[in-house]
Amino acid sequence: MAAGLDYIPPCPPLYTQNRSIQQEQAQQQATRRTETDDTTMAAPQPQKTASTLRLAIARGAHQLDIIGYSTWRMLGAHNTVRSRSFDAGGFAWALVCYFVSNTTTTRGVTLASIALALELLRNETDEAVVATASIRIDEPTGAGRWPAAEWHSAEPHVFPAWSMSAVAWELAVPDAFVQHKKRYVMDDCLTVHCSVEVLKEESADGATRKYMVGMPPPPSLSHDIHRLRQDMWWPDVTFTVDDAKVQAHKLVLAARSRVFDAQFFYGDRVNCKKPSHLKLKHPIATTFLARPKNPPLYL
Repeated sequence: MAAGLDYIPPCPPLYTQNRSIQQEQAQQQATRRTETDDTTMAAPQPQKTASTLRLAIARGAHQLDIIGYSTWRMLGAHNTVRSRSFDAGGFAWALVCYFVSNTTTTRGVTLASIALALELLRNETDEAVVATASIRIDEPTGAGRWPAAEWHSAEPHVFPAWSMSAVAWELAVPDAFVQHKKRYVMDDCLTVHCSVEVLKEESADGATRKYMVGMPPPPSLSHDIHRLRQDMWWPDVTFTVDDAKVQAHKLVLAARSRVFDAQFFYGDRVNCKKPSHLKLKHPIATTFLARPKNPPLYL
């Protein structure tokens, strides 16, 4: 080494530096590509399934004849007349007539009033029983002199699941019978008709099936009206603005302006016979000819 000269370390070959830079750039691009693939990978679409449930109604009816009706009333409260069990919807039911205290007296004898209840004798399932009921007391002669006294439950009643003993639902006595008892009792016999409807949900096909969901398109009213103006589909009015003619549609103008609504359709919205050519003057001309990038709905 010559005296007085500083030592300069040898520089690595240029091709070695270029290869290192290329390798680093390739690694960065691979990393970015992996991150992009992870972020842009489409999320798996959830599988859409459908099933059909059908509401089935099982009906049951029973007729209860109370013979010696006046005797039951004279015996007073706490007397009960229970029908035989009948079937509705696969369950056993019974109509119960019991008598409650009343201040009504006939020939010095206090007579009790009748009340009604529907009993679900047993429910050995893990689902509640939903049912509606109706009561009908016909005019006994059958001549149709008086209308039948009827009552229908306004809403269904829910009986609990796993009821091992009878569960009662108090029903209403028809108003017509309460007000005119003598019309519906003949030969000391009262006949009560009870109908029960059990509501059940049943699977229509018993299996789950796939289905496609149709999505409505996004709203595009403004673009459609803008296209209506650009393509000039059936214009029905022409404006003269600074010696330029502009065609438009009366319906769209009337929808956006009360002034145009009155000018085009006042007094006759079906058969419009107003002028179809208008001339605009003054500073409104420049405003009318302005065409913004996203045009409003006035043409």
